[in-house]
Amino acid sequence: MSFFKLLSIPLVSTVLLLIGCSSSTVIHLDLDTTILLPDHQPGNFIPADTALPVTIRINEANHVPKDSRLVIRITDMTDRDFFRRSWPLPENSETTIEMTRLIRITDLPGSRQIRILAGISDTSGHIIYADQTGNEIWHEIISGHALYNTVSWSQGWYSPETGERVLRACSGHCLLHTGRPAFPKVLHISGAAPVRCFENNQWTLSFKADNSLLHEQTIKRDDFSGAITLDSIPITQECGSADALWPMGEIEIAVLSDKTFDPKACHGADDARILAFHASLPEKGDFIPLRGFYGQRENDGHFWPAPDSTVLLPARTENRTLYIQGRRDTDCMDTPQSITLTLAGRRLGSYMIDTDTFFMEIPCDIPLEATGGALELNIAVSPVFFRSACLDTDDMRPYGIGIDEICIR
Repeated sequence: MSFFKLLSIPLVSTVLLLIGCSSSTVIHLDLDTTILLPDHQPGNFIPADTALPVTIRINEANHVPKDSRLVIRITDMTDRDFFRRSWPLPENSETTIEMTRLIRITDLPGSRQIRILAGISDTSGHIIYADQTGNEIWHEIISGHALYNTVSWSQGWYSPETGERVLRACSGHCLLHTGRPAFPKVLHISGAAPVRCFENNQWTLSFKADNSLLHEQTIKRDDFSGAITLDSIPITQECGSADALWPMGEIEIAVLSDKTFDPKACHGADDARILAFHASLPEKGDFIPLRGFYGQRENDGHFWPAPDSTVLLPARTENRTLYIQGRRDTDCMDTPQSITLTLAGRRLGSYMIDTDTFFMEIPCDIPLEATGGALELNIAVSPVFFRSACLDTDDMRPYGIGIDEICIR
């Protein structure tokens, strides 16, 4: 594994539990934590806005109190909280508990040094362990510099235009700059162009890097959507990205149209520019919501889409593992729900979910000819629920399950 490293930190912990009102019992546990990070950079670099698998292993787990929870916390070096999430520990009849969850560093006020901490809480939410010195209740998984990696406009784009979305008009040959991602990600761009202004009422959208064609598609309607996988694209030196210190190098993407039009000649607009299309700022992520999503992440940190939804995933040609993490709204839906996953037209399987939170780890293999620029993952959920039936709302739309994270590693 030349591209990644597994950072494993063994931690020996002591849990002080009060029994009754007067006596106490000391329980010794071995806690190992592992986080998957890129390994080809100096120092501890932690990519922000990236799903990071964290695995914990608790030995002598039969001593862990019932209904305990794993808590992951992200702070700065002054112990200021930026993130805290908890998950129930799995029921265990053996001597070891091992579980993996996905965390994402986000909502930081810019790139900065952080600590990622783990703890075990009781049913009331109190952290129940101290470390072996008795001075700390949180166990550090890793500390380092969390760095953001944005997408920026470059040559070929006209000035921003006013409107509900930040749109830029493209002259036909436009450049985007970003950093090489720590793990493969999807770059998705959407926009519009009046196809009646083009010969044969169609045009071709292409993506290139280093003069190599990455993906192209024919557009036959006014609205368009295109996506590519950012992975092994060549590094571009001094390309002027907003993230000049991104440690894995910057890449330059050319977004191209094979045709342009004159707005004045096409529809009489008072516009002297030569245009190809308008686009909003591209999205980049481990997954991109494509269809069936009612909106952005809600206050609980989850997307709550329709019971039939589709996301874009990065395309890879070798074996890979699909991770999906989320929760069910058990206040509205106490019946177990089935989730059926179809990746690039291939049915991965149906899975029954009967818990409040869920984590799925599914091996999958997609052949090269099925990938294209990005993969489509369809998520079908049954039965559905309606918020109008269980909450104080007139929302009559059907819902499936809450989606927290989806990624391929």
